[in-house]
Amino acid sequence: MNRLLHPFYIFTVVLLFITTSCEKSTPENKQESEISNPVIAERAEHNQQIKDAEIGPFTAISQLSLHDEEPLYITHNNHTLELSKTPIGSGDIPLMQVTWNMAQGKITAFSNNSNVFKKGTQPIGKEPVSYAMGDTLYAGKFLIQIYYGKSSARLMVFNPILTKRQEFDGLKYYPYSDDYVVTADIFRIANPEIVTMATSLGLEKRYVRAAELRFTVKDTLCSLNMFVPVVDGINYGFIPFTDLTTGDETYGGGRYLDIEPLPNGETVTLDLNKVYNPYCAYTTYYNCPVPPTENSLPVAIRAGEKSYKTEVH
Repeated sequence: MNRLLHPFYIFTVVLLFITTSCEKSTPENKQESEISNPVIAERAEHNQQIKDAEIGPFTAISQLSLHDEEPLYITHNNHTLELSKTPIGSGDIPLMQVTWNMAQGKITAFSNNSNVFKKGTQPIGKEPVSYAMGDTLYAGKFLIQIYYGKSSARLMVFNPILTKRQEFDGLKYYPYSDDYVVTADIFRIANPEIVTMATSLGLEKRYVRAAELRFTVKDTLCSLNMFVPVVDGINYGFIPFTDLTTGDETYGGGRYLDIEPLPNGETVTLDLNKVYNPYCAYTTYYNCPVPPTENSLPVAIRAGEKSYKTEVH
């Protein structure tokens, strides 16, 4: 008998094939493959950044908008911090007053207790002091972040030891798929226009409509407008959109894709595996642009970030 046709030889070859196939699909090998993918690595890094962040969606506890020349009050009382439009409590309770001057683009603050309210190690006392966009103020364990632009201003309060931060176990994502890495044709706007987007807090944000990007995904022709923030020193492509997963598998307020400034050529690569949720998917305290209706895709984009399900209040 031919040795190659001997039953024992055939059994050995088949067993070797099965063993080799199983080794290739082991969780260890799959994990190594995922780690080698930069998008998967970015997801892990982002999860860790959120877990470590004292200022973020899982530590936010309140926010309040400032109006031109109308003071806003921050009261520190019994290990709580309250934002209000009128003073709360008696005069001996630690209180800070914050005022926004829209014309001057300036925010000033002063307090009745420099032992409680600080900017870093600098006490905030009775003398009004100016603060810049992104400055962080401290009141005991609480952090107060200042956000303002040409037409709006807000204060947000964070509690770094909030239970939700400690319980955070990672965002939810679709498996990475090459099917969602697409080449888009660039149709630049001849005369870029400034557009106003509504936000989740009923405010507005301004962007420049820079280009229309056309591509095919899952045999469906798609088109998305790309915007650029109207902020000096910031230059990137911002693509907010909704698709057929919105409100079901993914966040109901839509998702975002950020890309590098457009290249000089006629096409750009879009990796939809990098699509992410705005912070409003996890808390009601952030101010997130609402995707315009023209950026509603007629296809399910099962790539990038899924719905987190749990909101922080």
